[in-house]
Amino acid sequence: MDVFAPEPPDPDDPLLHHPRVFATPHMAAMTHDALDAMAVAVARGVIAHL
Repeated sequence: MDVFAPEPPDPDDPLLHHPRVFATPHMAAMTHDALDAMAVAVARGVIAHL
């Protein structure tokens, strides 16, 4: 799981302490490759708009 309402989750949330739940920060997908891909997509969007 990586999404909770609210973010960040309450540290006392029992779901976070359940033995069959693996919780990660919402930013878990923010790898260098993902950030590079987002930067390229933004740059292409700006170029297309101009």
